[in-house]
Amino acid sequence: MFWTEKIFKTKKPIIGMCHLQPLPNDPLFDTTKGINFIIEKARNDINTLQNEGINGILFSNEFSYPYSQKVAQVTVATMARVLGELKNQIKIPYGVDCMYDAFSTIDLAIATDANFYRITLHQAELYDYEFGITQLGELIRYITLNKLKAKNIINIDSSVSLSISNKNVNELIISIITKAFPDYLSISATTIDKLLLHEDDQFFKIFKQINLICDGACNTENITKILDYTNGIIVGTALKENQQRSNPINSMNVKKIVNIVNKY
Repeated sequence: MFWTEKIFKTKKPIIGMCHLQPLPNDPLFDTTKGINFIIEKARNDINTLQNEGINGILFSNEFSYPYSQKVAQVTVATMARVLGELKNQIKIPYGVDCMYDAFSTIDLAIATDANFYRITLHQAELYDYEFGITQLGELIRYITLNKLKAKNIINIDSSVSLSISNKNVNELIISIITKAFPDYLSISATTIDKLLLHEDDQFFKIFKQINLICDGACNTENITKILDYTNGIIVGTALKENQQRSNPINSMNVKKIVNIVNKY
C-alpha cells in the first residue's frame, strides 16, 4: 500500500493547491492589504476545496516569484502564521512547499505538523548529482536528522524535461530514486505526454515500480489518461475561476475534477 492510501484513504488522491497570495518580502506583496488579506484568501480556498470533496491540500508561496533558493525568514514565518491561524479549519491532510527552498520547506513542515511536503527540482542547476539542489547530501541528512513523519514529494519541474533528451529522462528518474530517496516522485502532465510520444512501454514499467504522482498541467481533459500511469494528482490552475492562476478557486471546477477521479 502506498503511503498516500494510508493518509488520504483512497488509491488515487486529488491534492488541491492553495496558492498563498504574495507574502512579505515578495515583490508583489500588498502592504496596504497586509497579512489578514492573505489569510482570508486562503480560508476561502480551503473551504471550497473541502466542501467539494478534495482529498488533500498543498500550501505554497506560488506568487513569490521570481523564486529564490533561499526564502526570506519573514516569508516562511508568514506561511507558518497563515497555517497556524487556519489549522482548525483544515479537516483533510495537508502539505507545504516553500518554492524553491528545500530546507525552509522542511522547517515549515516541522513547524506546522504537515502530513507531507514538496521539493521542486528545476532547470537552472540541474547536474548529474545535484538535481537542482546544490546541497543534496546535506538535505537528505537534514531530513534524516529531523526524523520527519511528514512524507516528501520530489517534483521534477516541467521545464526540466525540455533540457534533457528523452533517453536521459529514464536515467534521471532512476538516479533521483536511488540518490534522493523520494517517498513520491512527481512530474507534470506535459512531461508524461512527451514521454508517451517518445518512449516505448518498457519505459513505463519503471513508472509502475515507483510512487508517482502527476503535478502540473492536469485538467478535465487529461486526468483519466494521467491516472493510468500515476497514483494521484496535484492540481492547481485547473481549479481556478476561468483556469487563471491568479483567480480564486472555483467550486464547480473542483467538483468536475473530483467527479472524474471518483468515477475512474
